[in-house]
Amino acid sequence: MKVLIIEDNSDHFFLIEDALSQAPFDNLSVHHEKRLEPGLEALYRERFDVCLCDLQLPDAPINITVERLKCLNTETPIIVLTSLNSTDIAKDLLQEGIQDYLPKDELSPTLLHRMSMYAIERKNQQLLLEKENADMQTFCASLSHDFKGHLRRITTVIKWIQEAVGKRIDLSTEELEWFHYIDQSTTGIRELVDSLGHFLSSDYVNIESERVALSTLFLQLKHSVMEISDKDIEINIQSGLPFIEGNVSQLTIMFHNLIVNAVKYNESIPRIDITYEIDKPQKYCKIKISDNGIGIDEKHFDSIFRPFERLHGPDKYSGSGLGLSIVKRIVEQHHGKISVESAPKQGSIFVISLPLATSKANKNYA
Repeated sequence: MKVLIIEDNSDHFFLIEDALSQAPFDNLSVHHEKRLEPGLEALYRERFDVCLCDLQLPDAPINITVERLKCLNTETPIIVLTSLNSTDIAKDLLQEGIQDYLPKDELSPTLLHRMSMYAIERKNQQLLLEKENADMQTFCASLSHDFKGHLRRITTVIKWIQEAVGKRIDLSTEELEWFHYIDQSTTGIRELVDSLGHFLSSDYVNIESERVALSTLFLQLKHSVMEISDKDIEINIQSGLPFIEGNVSQLTIMFHNLIVNAVKYNESIPRIDITYEIDKPQKYCKIKISDNGIGIDEKHFDSIFRPFERLHGPDKYSGSGLGLSIVKRIVEQHHGKISVESAPKQGSIFVISLPLATSKANKNYA
């Protein structure tokens, strides 16, 4: 059992080392560093079974240590050593991939042994899950690429046939409609492949959390949706949107699906209002996307989030039936919640609650 201890207090180190020596570890080997930087260098240089790391170190105050541990990419499980005033910080670190935390005043050989073995097992499971996630993402990308390759060839051949035949004879209106139908069908298949890729990968993507500026994200989405739409659209974005914690790529897909749906399921000039509220006690941002579309009957509120669930036929509204199921998966990946308020012919309001970013950028909101 090879253990790295990052602890500057000599008395605390000797207590930890003594507890380790009394625990039933095989072939115990202890490496000690008193500062964070040499400790992290040792983690990258050597293979350890477990690392015990104090939060308050001479070369790194608690906030710096926390940030470095959040960004740490290592196969070694980390157990944070805490004092009375740093336990809450250690609990938050569990959400960032740290395997466990151990209050120094509860240190004992039995507890240290049990926590170390549990941490190693949890880390092994985490690494296995990350490998499966990477394999699934590769599979989804390969599947999408192969399908699209076949579709491109079909589309090219159909266009060539239409042009070649059109040079020899005048195509009837019915024949032109059939070619148009084929073109629409291949476009529909391409959209389905994209949606399936997003749907399959949404459960396996590794969410790399970052601070996301909602104002910038929605402004970019507004321009992109208005550029590709053949409708006149009014999109209003409330000023002062805060920063949230999340993966910007996944959030872009999620909000894009909601806005595109608001445009698609609309029989008048689409009006979309994007507003927000701050839930201070829970540290969440409640984002509301309202539209003046055809609305949804209350009896369908649960079913619309199921894969391939369609309330209307494809002849009236195109789509894969996966948009809202992708939205829900991404919301859940971000530890958020989604609900809908709607009625037929009364428009819809989708309410998404997502964690606020814990940064100075939100000092006016949190």
